[in-house]
This record gives sequence, C-alpha cells and structure tokens, in this order.
Amino acid sequence: MHLTHTARSKLRQEHRHQRRRLRPRQQQQAALRLSKQLCATPSFLRAKVIATYIADDGEIALQNVIAKAWQQGKAIYTPAFDARKEMYFVRYQKGDQLIAKQWGVKVPAAQTTPIKLPAFDLILTPLVAFDLEGNRLGRGGGYYDRFLAQYGGAMQTIKQSRRPVIMGVAHSCQQTTPLAAQPWDIKLDAIATDKAITYFN
Repeated sequence: MHLTHTARSKLRQEHRHQRRRLRPRQQQQAALRLSKQLCATPSFLRAKVIATYIADDGEIALQNVIAKAWQQGKAIYTPAFDARKEMYFVRYQKGDQLIAKQWGVKVPAAQTTPIKLPAFDLILTPLVAFDLEGNRLGRGGGYYDRFLAQYGGAMQTIKQSRRPVIMGVAHSCQQTTPLAAQPWDIKLDAIATDKAITYFN
C-alpha cells in the first residue's frame, strides 16, 4: 500500500500513541515474553556481537535480552548520536551507568568509542510500525535507514561473508497493513514481538 508523507506521519502518530498507552505492567509482561522467545532463537544463540537499543517512547524493552546476552558473554552495543546528529554504536557493559544525551537518548556514560560496523552478528532495531512482509516504519529521522543501508541495497558499503541478521523489535500492537517499501528501505530478516518471532527469509 503506497502511503503519502502525510499518511506515514499519521500512521507513526497512531502507533506511537498506541504503545504509549500500555501500562507499566503490560510493558513488563510484554518485555518478558519477548525475551523468552528471542533468546531461544538461533540468531541470538549464534550471535557474539549484538546491536541493541535502550527503550524509549513506549518501545518494548530489551533489558532482559541484554542481561541474558551478558550472562552468555556476548558483546552488546547501543546507539548514540554525534554533534552532526549521525548515529553510531558504543559498547554497553554490565554495570555501566546510563545517562541521557542527544534528544534524551540514554547511552553508557563510560563508553564513547564507535564500533566498526562489520562486527555485528545480530541487529535488533526498534520501529514504530511493521508489516508481515519485512517492512518497517521508523520515527522518520532516517537514522536506522542510513545505518542499515550499509549492509544492503544500492547504498551498501560493508562487505562481509555473513551478513548480520536484521531483526525488528516491537509490541504486537504495532503491526499494520502492508507498507509500500521506499527506495532506501532495507527489509527486515525477522520481526520479534511479545507474541511471536517471524522470519521472512
């Protein structure tokens, strides 16, 4: 389904409002169900280096997933933004204090060194809405679009023998009708929600 810029903005607003309406207990239960399923996937079990995020704006939390990854000796990274408003990733280790930086995004206080991108085995990306064809709708800033474009599509700049698994993470209520992919969009390999893990390839 083709969406105009106005329609995409309206869809973002609706789905962001929907997830914000979830009560704290609903958020906690959803995060727990998500972690049990996600941490049992081959994508997670095989991964040694994982890109994650710190939940904000009603996003489903990954702290249980991150804790499990630390237990298994996996390296965890979270996004940060530089003065040019470009996104990069920093190491997030057990015990790190989180502080609010650009736009209130929480990042590890002690970590400032970006990772060399090819090291990721699994990329867990937040989103505002998704469909069951592997399309995601982000917040509209294009940060993850530019980041993911390095791994595929016309803008691909990173070559590696095994492409990381790109897995969208969301509440099940964020599912929508089929979204028309934009030229710059990189399709998800999978979507993880509090109800199910769905692979598209």
